[in-house]
Amino acid sequence: METIKPSWRRIGAGLGIAAMSLTGLGFSAAPSQDDGNQNIEVQDASFHWAINEQAGSGTGSEGISNWLVAGEVGDVSYDTQADNPTGWGADTPVWNDSQGATHFAPEAENVSVTRPDSEGTQIPVRWEERNHDIINGGMLNQSAGSSSWNQVNMFAGQGEYNIANDSVSIHWEGAYTMVEDGGRTYKTVHNPRLEVQNGSGYLEADLTGYTAKRNDTTQWLEMEPGTDQRVAWLVDVNVTDDGLQVIPNHTEPAEVFIVKFDQDEIPTSSLLGEVRDGTTGFSWELAEQRNFGEATEKSNGSFSINGQLPSIVVRNGVAGWTITGQAQKFTHNSSDTTTETREFGANTVGWAPRLLAGNPGGVQLGKEIQPGTNENAGLSTPETLATFTEDLENVILGANINIEIPEGVAPGDYTTVLTLTAIAQ
Repeated sequence: METIKPSWRRIGAGLGIAAMSLTGLGFSAAPSQDDGNQNIEVQDASFHWAINEQAGSGTGSEGISNWLVAGEVGDVSYDTQADNPTGWGADTPVWNDSQGATHFAPEAENVSVTRPDSEGTQIPVRWEERNHDIINGGMLNQSAGSSSWNQVNMFAGQGEYNIANDSVSIHWEGAYTMVEDGGRTYKTVHNPRLEVQNGSGYLEADLTGYTAKRNDTTQWLEMEPGTDQRVAWLVDVNVTDDGLQVIPNHTEPAEVFIVKFDQDEIPTSSLLGEVRDGTTGFSWELAEQRNFGEATEKSNGSFSINGQLPSIVVRNGVAGWTITGQAQKFTHNSSDTTTETREFGANTVGWAPRLLAGNPGGVQLGKEIQPGTNENAGLSTPETLATFTEDLENVILGANINIEIPEGVAPGDYTTVLTLTAIAQ
């Protein structure tokens, strides 16, 4: 078989690695405590990476799409023309059910591949659904937004991070494969390594692959392996105790790269809450729904809950725009009738806005809001999360949430809705 030397730089274009979600990377850190300027060991890091729209989109041929596969895929060329139902050529395979059953793997060592269902919950990919647009319905095509949004999840990473100088060094053992045009080209990413120093860095990996020859599609070629290839570039990285969130610095639209040092479960998809307004130029997306868990009893007998606002990704922020938030009252998730109090007000919710990624010079965060007993306190009225003082792309906002539960509230599960609004000043 002929071997060609590919331009691995193209991995950042089209179906190349142009975006990631390192949860969107979830890390479980060792129990060491940060003293403000020391390296913290990471024993079991994980990342979750929705590469980009093209990594799960349809192609120009009906019923043929792009997809991700856990593990390495070797040479899958057809032996005879009769085995190839597409007529592309004896050595140019579009995977049939036999190849799919063999090579379309949702799991491999330290790796899984998932996609969001209609509710945004990540589920294992299935060969039978590879061409289905679960979110929009129908078959995948080349229209904007038509994608399976499949994502890679890698586990068991090891390394360290340092909050004081915004640095991370972590490596994974394992591989995943990006398959294009139903198998006519595929590239395998081996043993990725994340390196960030002083807020800037990259993800690199070793690369292998196979492809049909451009000017003679009957020829099936092995790509020359690439070592230590840069597959993502990261800037404006802010490392915290929770991890980091950033959008890779690529010319193509990129999905969010999220790192959490204390979480290794596969996250809920961010795509269902996404809003992109091409008229105003301002767009944002809500990363996920959030369950804050059980309340903690305080020394005075009252209860409180602390947590994090789901990340808000601002793709293209416009100077003069402000994002505000307002909560509704909490209601009990039951139809039971009782004389006990089964609701309480939004004044019990406070927040401390945070800039998780992006240029801090172009964003003015809102003030910290404390929960209170006055009916107009807390987030019962609209409060500012952030105001854009400059036109900025790829900003990620968040907030620390504090809920103070009033005395006399009956035990149970309670729900509120926090509405975020973008306003032109």
